[in-house]
Amino acid sequence: MRAFDSVYITFPSLESAQTLAKKLLEGRFIGCANIFPSVESWYQWQGAIQCDSEVVLIAKAPRRNRSTIIDTVLAMHPYKVPCVLFREIADGSGSYLDWLDGETSDNGPG
Repeated sequence: MRAFDSVYITFPSLESAQTLAKKLLEGRFIGCANIFPSVESWYQWQGAIQCDSEVVLIAKAPRRNRSTIIDTVLAMHPYKVPCVLFREIADGSGSYLDWLDGETSDNGPG
């Protein structure tokens, strides 16, 4: 049975998000990435409340690629502790999921 995730990753810059999206697409680990160039992020860091402008990347990927995506993010990300969160895609358009499966398979584009 096919299983897919939506992957949420934050970045300090548009360039760093674009670089990682391209790397994940070239490796066929994700089928698509949406980049939101400006969000306001509030969080606790080293005992203080912080507020920064960040970039959000949301990617769609088969669940089988979770470990590879995490490893790639950790190797390339400028943050010491990057946000990488997976959310299960419970259902969706059959034709879109077919496309996603084909674009991320070892057999090439679908």
